[in-house]
Amino acid sequence: MGRMEKIRHIGQATVRRHSGKARVDRAVGKAATPERARTHVVRLGPEPPPPVFVDDSGRRRRGLRRFAYSAGAVVVLLLLVLWLTQLGTPVRP
Repeated sequence: MGRMEKIRHIGQATVRRHSGKARVDRAVGKAATPERARTHVVRLGPEPPPPVFVDDSGRRRRGLRRFAYSAGAVVVLLLLVLWLTQLGTPVRP
């Protein structure tokens, strides 16, 4: 182990000290801080209207999910019937 690698145990994971050349205690360059953040927002039109329909109870979502599952089950059953008819021997006149 090098001189800079001090090992600490946090929980069950082994955590090592950084091994790069950058110093941890001081930042290099300009970081995006709230003081340097851009405050102007450009909007290209009127603000969109608020949503008209909001389903907080989730009833609509549950109904659509049940419909989708039942439609999927019907499609799978039809495909299964089609597959089984293809496996049978043909009827000769």
